Amino acid sequence: MLLHIPPDPNVTLQEAKRVLVPGGRIGVSVMGRRENCSVLTIMQDRLVEAGFKFPGKRSPHYLADRETLIKLLEDNGFEVDFSWYDQTIDPIYDEQDLETMIFKSPESTKIVEQLDPEKRDKVFEDIKNAFKELKEKKIPLIYEQTCLVGRKPKK
Repeated sequence: MLLHIPPDPNVTLQEAKRVLVPGGRIGVSVMGRRENCSVLTIMQDRLVEAGFKFPGKRSPHYLADRETLIKLLEDNGFEVDFSWYDQTIDPIYDEQDLETMIFKSPESTKIVEQLDPEKRDKVFEDIKNAFKELKEKKIPLIYEQTCLVGRKPKK
């Protein structure tokens, strides 16, 4: 369950609890800590610098802290078995990969099309430069998620 997406995770968790049998398991994954999601922030930061306003009132990273996620599930009546951070290295090794994965994805295209051409070109150039800086330091683009496995009590 991608719990950072629903408008109210409490409502989502209450519905999950309602439909689970006693002792039934729940698996939750949310976007990880912002500083460990360079595959996303490399583009987000440059878009914000260019004046783009993302819809929504909260960061997609708002549940990233393990303790926050654990408390959210416990407050909604779940027992938590495990919670951990999991990092995935995105397979972006050069500028061609970067263009394919970031610049040509349908989600990214919808966003950058909202910018005027001059700003769009600057954003693309800034993203490429940020990627080059990371690559020079031998740092890959990372996507972190915070994961949790819990269950509905057997009561």
